[in-house]
Amino acid sequence: MEVVIDLFRFGSPLLITAVGALISEFAGIMAVFADGFINLGSFLCYTVTFFSGSPVLGVFISVIICVLLGWSGALATKILKANPFLIGLAINLSVNGLISLLSVSFFGTRGVLSTSEDIFSYEFYIGLVICSWVMAIFIAILLGITKYGLQIKITGTAPEALFFRGIKVSLWENLSWCIAAAFSCFAGCILTAHLSSFVPNISAGKGWLALAAVFLAKKNIFSLFIAVMVFVSAEFLFSGIQNISIFQNISPSVTLAFPYIITLILICFDIKKKT
Repeated sequence: MEVVIDLFRFGSPLLITAVGALISEFAGIMAVFADGFINLGSFLCYTVTFFSGSPVLGVFISVIICVLLGWSGALATKILKANPFLIGLAINLSVNGLISLLSVSFFGTRGVLSTSEDIFSYEFYIGLVICSWVMAIFIAILLGITKYGLQIKITGTAPEALFFRGIKVSLWENLSWCIAAAFSCFAGCILTAHLSSFVPNISAGKGWLALAAVFLAKKNIFSLFIAVMVFVSAEFLFSGIQNISIFQNISPSVTLAFPYIITLILICFDIKKKT
């Protein structure tokens, strides 16, 4: 039972990021910016909490800033008629530079940010984990049984249907950017609350894993839950594999790469089935 609880806890950042990426995918936008917003959300959450002493304010301010940046990305795509994929990559690159600049400005270092005090309590961390699962389940219900869920699902594939019903397609497109940014940011907050510190590139590729989960789930919310748990189980398994004597001589970098290797194998297998 304890292992199951750990899996749900361990998988919450990837799950909430993947759900946000799914919403974005329905609008025809690949959320390549997810990894950047995880890192930015984590940094902002730590910074605001460090200076204010309030982790709730840290999460709130982080989400608001990331939503505004996501909305700006959506506007830039529309106004400049730019490729959303390239805009997403630009956000990723810009975010990494911004984090480095702010880290030096506020803390005098580009490295790990930590303090002798636990500015995030364990109870607060668990609260964020529970919130992430509640939000994911809420989105699953929204997509499955409501008219708004149907509108979201056809935004990228049949925008004419929304237009003829007097619904602004741009509204759902912009909202999808904001939701994906907010959920990715929230994942970063969970990671920071867990460590009670900020580590550069704390996302460790979770944004890309989330996109892989959406791809493998074929944009089905329930299949997405399964794909996420498969990835998390692999990551959870191989994170402790070096405690087994026969694997102790294997480099940690190799064992950490196993979940991504499994992801690549699953994607290649799925592509092969289609051909």
